[in-house]
Order: sequence, then structure tokens, then C-alpha cells
Amino acid sequence: MTMPTETVGPDGIITIVEWKLDEDDRKVKVTRRVRRRLQTSQVSHTVAERKHWTKFGAEKGKSAGPDRATTTVSENINLKLVAGGQKAEPAEDEAAKAKATVGTKRIMCRFCKGDHYTSKCPLKDTLEGAGMGDMMGGDMAPADEGAGGGGMGSKYVPP
Repeated sequence: MTMPTETVGPDGIITIVEWKLDEDDRKVKVTRRVRRRLQTSQVSHTVAERKHWTKFGAEKGKSAGPDRATTTVSENINLKLVAGGQKAEPAEDEAAKAKATVGTKRIMCRFCKGDHYTSKCPLKDTLEGAGMGDMMGGDMAPADEGAGGGGMGSKYVPP
């Protein structure tokens, strides 16, 4: 009906008064009060420097700041990508699979391939004589430490 009137109060609140017709053709007064505040935020020094870089590509020559036609400023959205588009299975199924595979494996000695732990191997004494005692935790006889240095001593010898 009439042009809206805007008045600014002493506290910075803008009051907009406008008259409209409702569904029953009655004249209705609509009053809106708007307070505008400038919100400032602190950014790091490097971010502030990047805002002053010259634009490039399709935005070359445009004014500073984001262009509403090409840039959307919104909240950060976390994106989780899954390789191959496979659906993630629940953790319960993975735990059950792990228990099933462990249950099917049998214990095997590394040396005699028996069904016991390597530390409990009954052939431990025999294997120590064959030079496998150091792998099983036993002591090997020290090598010949002659003047030629052919054996391994307690001193570091560079390669």
C-alpha cells in the first residue's frame, strides 16, 4: 500500500513500519525492528595475508572477497570416503571372524614342526648342538677369536 518508513533509534535499532492488506482486505500495520551488529573474528596472520592475494583463473580481475555468483561460504562438512563403494560391516562381524580364524589354526613349533610351542620343544638339546640354540634362547659356544678377527668379539667392527 504505502512505502515503508525506516527510523533509526539512538541505540542503533532500525524500526521499519509498513502497511499491508491481509486476506480479508483489511489494512494491517507491520512493524519490524532490526539491530545490525558487526561481528569480528580473529584469524591467523597467514590467513589474513592470503585474503589479500590477487585472484587468478576465472576470478582474475574481480574485486576482493568471495563473489556470490561463483563462491559459496558455508560450514565445514566432514567427508568420509570409502574405497570401492563397499559398505562398512559392523565391528562385531570382524571380531567374530578373527576369533574363528584363530580357533582353526593350530600351534606349531618353528623347528621340528610339532604341535607344541617352540620354547617347549622336546628336541631343544639336540637343536642346540645343531646351531639353533640361539634362536631358541640357549647359549651358543663363542666363536674362535683369533688375531685375524674372523670371529665375533665384543668390540664393534665397522663393515
